[in-house]
Amino acid sequence: MDKWIRWLVVIFIFQLSATIFSQLDFEARAEAGLPLLELKEGQQVDAIEIAAGDGKMLSIKKINQGWVIPQFNNLPADKSIVDGLVEELLSAKRNWPVATTKNAARRFSVDEEEYKRKLTLKNGDLKLTELYLGTSPSFRKLHTRVVGDNNIYALHITTYHASVDVSDWIDKKLLQIGKGLTEIKGRDFVLSKTDRHWNVSLLDGEEETEQKKIAVFIGKISDIRASRLLGVDELSEIEHRQPDSIYTLLDGEKQITISLYQLENKSVVKSSLFNYYFEIPKRNLKELLDIDRKHFVTAKTKTSP
Repeated sequence: MDKWIRWLVVIFIFQLSATIFSQLDFEARAEAGLPLLELKEGQQVDAIEIAAGDGKMLSIKKINQGWVIPQFNNLPADKSIVDGLVEELLSAKRNWPVATTKNAARRFSVDEEEYKRKLTLKNGDLKLTELYLGTSPSFRKLHTRVVGDNNIYALHITTYHASVDVSDWIDKKLLQIGKGLTEIKGRDFVLSKTDRHWNVSLLDGEEETEQKKIAVFIGKISDIRASRLLGVDELSEIEHRQPDSIYTLLDGEKQITISLYQLENKSVVKSSLFNYYFEIPKRNLKELLDIDRKHFVTAKTKTSP
């Protein structure tokens, strides 16, 4: 009798397990293909908070049609990168969950107490959704879990999109000068624009302007690209030294001072538009250092009598 009871118990447990697995299988299949993040109709993401497991945080906020970084005096963020992150998250689809347990959440670093990244998407002060990004099971995939959901997915999300380093988000073109540039003052020269032509001020009768050299110089000074924002620990070697070159630009009614520094292991620029120093490619700085009046002036060609 006992033997038959044991067999009945085994059969019951097997059938119960099969039923539960079948139900879970049905639910997982029903969810597959659904959006990972479900926003209400009309809700728009205009702020993102990124928290790293080590306590570092970064916020990005939309102002008008662009994105800025509030923690750094609203430095412009790269619109294409931020829009790319939002699009990637909102277009992500649920697939078969790789795990659902608390232990798995810790193991894959998508637990509320142990995670690689926590992203909060907001509209103004309204929190729209939150999710955790964890370990990478394979190339270009991250373990992902939405707050309030036990399911853990392995989704295509690029790691750099979850960076808390401000340099990964700043608009590298933030130092660019617009088309309203009309004057540039250097160490011993002034370049001024009249109509469509640039000229060196105070030419004598034997001198003329090197238009091609001016065009190249203006192209370089108005298109400086920032590589990264210098950290506080790097400022000591700059703040108490004179720039290697200084240029004052007039862009419309706005006066901009560009200060250039050549340090032992990096090239640095400071624009009066921002309270920060930026590293730039070494070749860009080399093309702008030690430019003087002689660079733009040549002897006037004498015509035969």
